[in-house]
Amino acid sequence: MTFLPVVTYWVNRLGANESSLTKLSGGINNSVFSCYSNSRKWVIKVYPNEDIDQQDRMKAEVDFLRYAAIVAPGYTPKLIEIDKKLRCIVMEHITGDLYLSKVQRPCLDHLKLCASFIEKLNSNINLSHEMIHLDAAESFSALSGHILCIRKRFSSMNTQHIPSQLKEKASKMHGLLEKRINEVDIKLASQIDSCIINDPIRDCDKWVSPSDFGFHNAVFTSNKIMFIDFEFAGWDDPSKTILDFWMQPRIQVPNSWLTMILHSFTQQQIKYFLKRLNAAVDIFELKWATIILSILNPNRYTQMLSDSTEEEKMIFVLSRLKKASLYLGKWYSNEFRTIYPWKSNQ
Repeated sequence: MTFLPVVTYWVNRLGANESSLTKLSGGINNSVFSCYSNSRKWVIKVYPNEDIDQQDRMKAEVDFLRYAAIVAPGYTPKLIEIDKKLRCIVMEHITGDLYLSKVQRPCLDHLKLCASFIEKLNSNINLSHEMIHLDAAESFSALSGHILCIRKRFSSMNTQHIPSQLKEKASKMHGLLEKRINEVDIKLASQIDSCIINDPIRDCDKWVSPSDFGFHNAVFTSNKIMFIDFEFAGWDDPSKTILDFWMQPRIQVPNSWLTMILHSFTQQQIKYFLKRLNAAVDIFELKWATIILSILNPNRYTQMLSDSTEEEKMIFVLSRLKKASLYLGKWYSNEFRTIYPWKSNQ
């Protein structure tokens, strides 16, 4: 395998064995590698050029790792080297397994650890403003911004490319998604017009978020959990952090997470954020439904299934349709309102 010159440069500079170089799974726009010498092991992460990056992912991750090392030591890998010219960083390699490969359902202690991580990240307001300079990716200061993003995703969807045996199911799901988007959009507009909810969040109410935060970005070590992948980190609406973690489709997070994470707020903040969460829960159900239903985007369908057999395509599409029904069936919003019954005059 031929590796990027920046990677081989850093392998040699670290004194690692070139034969040890291994490509790890990374994001769409970055590359992640591991390498080792006789006594040490490292991770090298390479980022896209700054001028083609919507958000400077390297800066976001560097800022976050530096900050977390101070306020939440032991929760993230140590940052070892930063190469701004070649746009890469070197981190310690965490010995362990991806959390999802070991755990099907997180226990209470693991949820407490996640809540503790968020609480520590927001324990020093002065230092956080000094060290964290970017908003999180897709943070959207207003709830209506999420609706616009959902509509943009939906606009690229159709069912013409779906296998004929599943076209009827896919069409029904497509129609239900469109109906729910319109319903939630109208509901949000009514809540904003009636002053039940503020559309934009004040800067003073944002917090530091790892973004893309969940057990899918966690490593299970011998005695603890550590978190990875912070290229989207920054200032964000707490509602987004809380609901994305809870609704992440790759692992079922118990409802106890909601009560646990709300302890991060002061009593003065609780009422405000419960109101905001009540408005946001419908929106984030739709967000995850559109992400799961990316199979209805012809380009994404081709990217995901270009090398698959017809049977594999059928199985994959059917699994996505089934998973999306959980979100479009209002499971999360119904659960939230069971835990926190809400009336518009509260």
